[in-house]
Amino acid sequence: MDIGKKDDTQINNVPEFVAHIASFERRHIAQWFFRGHAKNTFQLIPGLYRLEKVLNESFSSWEDLETSLLLSFKREAVQFLDTSNLTDSDWLCLAQHHRLPTRLLDWTSNPLISLYFAVESEDNEDADVWCLGGYSTNNCHPEGSFFSQRTTLVKEGFIHFPRHLDDRIVNQGGCFTVHNSPLPLNEQSDFKKYAIFNRIIIHKHSKNQIRAELYDMGIHASFIYPGLDSLASRLVYEMTDTHFRPTCSPE
Repeated sequence: MDIGKKDDTQINNVPEFVAHIASFERRHIAQWFFRGHAKNTFQLIPGLYRLEKVLNESFSSWEDLETSLLLSFKREAVQFLDTSNLTDSDWLCLAQHHRLPTRLLDWTSNPLISLYFAVESEDNEDADVWCLGGYSTNNCHPEGSFFSQRTTLVKEGFIHFPRHLDDRIVNQGGCFTVHNSPLPLNEQSDFKKYAIFNRIIIHKHSKNQIRAELYDMGIHASFIYPGLDSLASRLVYEMTDTHFRPTCSPE
């Protein structure tokens, strides 16, 4: 069976997106993960490796640069959370989730969340959703449980699932790939031994309508980013955004 990378697929609405995701290989793939970009030119490179100018000016290695960032983050974050039981991994995930550049790249186990990130902004740019499928080592039976399939991801550490330390991580179905190179993930030959990639393109003219369809499904700012700021953002969206409202002719 050929389950390698297929050509990019364009979708125009949520039903097309869901239908495409539903068509993905499931028996030989332990689990699919998703990442949305508001601009389809964005590569699968973590924020840390986009700081090349900073590295060249002040640091001897990527590790030194990340360590410096994390030390500053830890020192100033203590006023906002209980840090007594946080591990190094917890700190790294929290920092990444609050947009500090790290070696982690965000993914989600929920495809609708990734679609929201793709259409959330940049209405003058085409967007995309990257789909990452981790091969299963065994248990490729015609029937089986979700749990049994997920325990057979080929490579230990292929995806890092963080502890549920805050509402954002929970609501976003957050997880991460861990990178040791500035090379885009889909171009790393070693990584492609363990996974396949599929990319979905969203035309810029479809973004507004897809946001409205996602809103109807409960996927909106105050769900994605729990807090007062996003609550206000959602209310403004409800009051000011206009979108096409389809109707069905009576029989």
